[in-house]
Amino acid sequence: MVFRLHYNATHCTLNTQRIIIAIPAEYVNFVLYNRPGMVMKTAQIPVAVRDVMFAQSLAALPNECCGLLLGKQAIERAVPMRSIPPAPDAYYMDPEQQIAVFTEMQTTGEQLLGIYHSHPSGPVEPSGMDLQLAFHPDALYCIISLADPDNPVLGAYYLGNGQFEEVAVCYIF
Repeated sequence: MVFRLHYNATHCTLNTQRIIIAIPAEYVNFVLYNRPGMVMKTAQIPVAVRDVMFAQSLAALPNECCGLLLGKQAIERAVPMRSIPPAPDAYYMDPEQQIAVFTEMQTTGEQLLGIYHSHPSGPVEPSGMDLQLAFHPDALYCIISLADPDNPVLGAYYLGNGQFEEVAVCYIF
């Protein structure tokens, strides 16, 4: 698969295996094509947010972690959520913590832009259960695979037509 990157940046790394791009935030003005005339969706995630997700994922081992991605127009922060009870193959966001976060969002003007969780020993692709529990069609779904804990991998997906569609990840710093 060939990717062409059109942007105005001085620094860029492109990993075509998972389509990971890192560029300075002030230069995030690009289009990623995967076929002539077809634009591939991208997820713009601040490096600091990615680091929070990775740290929480590693700290939760051997269990899955979960959290929310919030912001006003774009993802600005990750909110680690408690999983009750902790489990290695599922997550259950603490309902009381969810109420507290959504109440705070009304005050701050933030929106739910994404949901993330980890697969402690599984692949970065969504499971059948992930699809069954995906109730927010406008949210970005991020999965962190810790199959190799020394090299966490983040996959990003949008829900479309009852299926997950993988999107490119752009880490901004």
